[in-house]
Amino acid sequence: MTKKIRLPFAILFSVLLFTACQQSGNFVAGGKIEHSFTEFAGKRIGVGVGTFCGRVTERDLKAIPAYYSEISAGIDDVRRGRIDGYMTDLVVTKMLVSTPGNEDLEYVEVPAELFYAPMGAVSIKPDIIVRFNDFLDDIKADGTLKEMRDRWLEKMPGVDAAMPDIPLAATNGTLKVVTDGTKIPFSYTGVKNELKGYSIELALRFAAREGMGIEFMDVDFGRLIPYVTSGRADLAIANISATEERKRDVLFTDSIYDDQFSIITKK
Repeated sequence: MTKKIRLPFAILFSVLLFTACQQSGNFVAGGKIEHSFTEFAGKRIGVGVGTFCGRVTERDLKAIPAYYSEISAGIDDVRRGRIDGYMTDLVVTKMLVSTPGNEDLEYVEVPAELFYAPMGAVSIKPDIIVRFNDFLDDIKADGTLKEMRDRWLEKMPGVDAAMPDIPLAATNGTLKVVTDGTKIPFSYTGVKNELKGYSIELALRFAAREGMGIEFMDVDFGRLIPYVTSGRADLAIANISATEERKRDVLFTDSIYDDQFSIITKK
């Protein structure tokens, strides 16, 4: 299993976000506030490069998107007052604001009617999509998918969460998977420079079911789909929402999680 080397996500967050707390399971009450998201109209909102947040910010919120390749840099600018908020996935937000050391952050949900979309794995190979959907049906039926969602997305185990041991037979070739290792708790880089998270576990379990080895490539979010369309990767998986624009370029699997946005801001 190989991947691009980048600064471990847990270390990056410990500098800018998590302060002194990386222990798992030690979370405090979330920082949701009841203000309307419309209060951010006309303000500068940080968004990830290549994410749909930019469209929602500009079209629906009537705000000004500021693009970031790293969420940690965006949150740092929120804290410094350079931008008014940072829009990202709701489950990511909940984990960030519930972590000790982030008591200065709170969030506002973006209404689901503005953006609520299934999240899927992406390929241009129909056979991979069919096989991945069969795999999803199997792990839904035996309870594995629910257990994974509870462990990664509901209980929010922390940046030092242990990955399960998933042996790969590697007798049927290698699955090339591209991901973005900054998307906690979906796909992120731990302190030992290892990829982990909900989406990473799904990819490993799929490769194991197929009797394949796996090669991970860790890139910025905006490069995920180009890696697939150019043939450099068989599959992209992170927290990629199945928007109509993206469906024109790639094929999506069935939903691995349903996505909603929120805006992180400083108290």
